Amino acid sequence: MGNSLVKIGFSCLILLCISILGVLTFSFPAQALESETQPYFIKSIEKDKVLVVSPNFQGPLTQTSLLPSLTEISENYHIKATRAIEAEKLNGKLVPGLIVYVEARTFNGEPERMLANKL
Repeated sequence: MGNSLVKIGFSCLILLCISILGVLTFSFPAQALESETQPYFIKSIEKDKVLVVSPNFQGPLTQTSLLPSLTEISENYHIKATRAIEAEKLNGKLVPGLIVYVEARTFNGEPERMLANKL
């Protein structure tokens, strides 16, 4: 009797762990998983004027690992200037960064408005 209760309790615990793992796995959107693999984070300091690019600490901590962010930024902004920086973190390690001065991009290809004809 006691042995079967232990087996049932253990089975319930395993099912609970599997269902929690399944919920956590399928609840994250694909974009969230992609951003973790990028070697950088882009943060807006001053909307449509100044962006800061910093490493995500999962890859190499070099200035060149941040350069692909400029391609991503240029999709939405005109890049006016960039400045390489190094910041000292709490452990005394120097961490690279980029300050990117941008200008909002104006899109000339706005879709034309269509009006429905009255019948």
